[in-house]
Amino acid sequence: MPAPAYLDFEELPDYSPSESVPTPRAEHVFSLFQKKQKWASLYMLSYAKSSSSLPMLLQGLELPCRVELDLSKPTQIRKVTATVEVAISSVEWAGEMATTTEDASRANGRIFYAKEHVLWDSNSNSDTGQRASLQGRHTWSFNVSLPKEVSFSDKSKDVYPTPPSFTEPSVPVNIDYRVRVSIKHGWMGGKSSLLGRFGYLPLDIADPPSPLRTMVYQEASGYLLGPDADPEGWQILPSVTTKGTLFSVRMTEIKATLAIAKPLCYSLNTPIPLILTLESSDRQALDVVSQPSMIHLHLARTLSYRRNPIQPTNDTPRHTDAVGPVTAAYFWPEAPPGIDGEHSSGDSPNKRVLRGEVLVHRILKPSFTFARLTVQYQLDFFAFEGPGFVPAVPSSSANALIPIPLISQPIKVVARRPPGVLARSFAPPGSPDLSILVASTQQRNIILFA
Repeated sequence: MPAPAYLDFEELPDYSPSESVPTPRAEHVFSLFQKKQKWASLYMLSYAKSSSSLPMLLQGLELPCRVELDLSKPTQIRKVTATVEVAISSVEWAGEMATTTEDASRANGRIFYAKEHVLWDSNSNSDTGQRASLQGRHTWSFNVSLPKEVSFSDKSKDVYPTPPSFTEPSVPVNIDYRVRVSIKHGWMGGKSSLLGRFGYLPLDIADPPSPLRTMVYQEASGYLLGPDADPEGWQILPSVTTKGTLFSVRMTEIKATLAIAKPLCYSLNTPIPLILTLESSDRQALDVVSQPSMIHLHLARTLSYRRNPIQPTNDTPRHTDAVGPVTAAYFWPEAPPGIDGEHSSGDSPNKRVLRGEVLVHRILKPSFTFARLTVQYQLDFFAFEGPGFVPAVPSSSANALIPIPLISQPIKVVARRPPGVLARSFAPPGSPDLSILVASTQQRNIILFA
């Protein structure tokens, strides 16, 4: 199944909060060539899975780097610098956002963070004060680190948490992390530039689940208790009623109540437990809509970007710019073990209770707001629709390109799970693979500007 075009498939590192400080393990090389001879290289030792992935820096850690020149003949090298740059750019903001610098290649976005490392300066490294000629191999080392917070503009007092890197082919807004090596050589002001891009991942930790749910996860056995037994562990959302036609014969009503495991902050690669209660006086309708194929719930991403900066204290964007489902939930009949060891159910003649899960896929970016760009997530529950049941009000229409959910609950996505808590799936054997992304043909993206 094809994946949504808007997702970024850079490989994120495996990271556990129970680990000590992780060790960089993948080396990446960016080089300049002259007549097929490599003469300047930038090496990064990163936390990515492999050298073929984008170099990755984790919050609070350092990215060891080195610049290496391999000069086959004496060459006048005036200065070598390595500048860590972080910029936000957009094709729509090209004229407005451009930063005027002496290097035209840098004017492709607003650089909101820059730190220069002077690796070699002939004026300070030459005893005679003459321009130094270098030959052979020369190496200079430095470390890349980033602050926890950055300011979007020198004129603005607004400070934001340093955002994750964000580069997606179908989205015209990018947050670009890079190391720019500048080599000034010769007497006539010659200069060569070498650019190495890297990714950045904030390491915020998800809030711990309820004590009862934590105990089930830690013991790796048992069953998650529902809202009646573990009220601290569930957010019960207001009920919604769906009207529809059953088998093209009669109108019927279904009352649906969705419960989501609290707290509503989840780490990457974590299944979100769900409980869906369906009630109706029409038992046949209950049998039809309680089939897993009839229930449509997605983890969706909302992308907002606008011309005016977003205030850091405003967690809710004023406008929705782009919405797309990421992963689909799966539901199955509730059947927790009873006291006697037999399986019981919360079902009754006029009620069906189903358990469900939706996965926070590991390739997602954490939730964040930075200046003019916001990435948020929500759980969207849509009207029942499938063989035997047609909703009176469909979830979408000819005039609505975005499906309209019956329930939409915002959640927060972060990179790290709580210490000592490893959430596991409770889906029964034979359940679909929850890591499969929603097909790109199901995307409904609208681009608006505030």
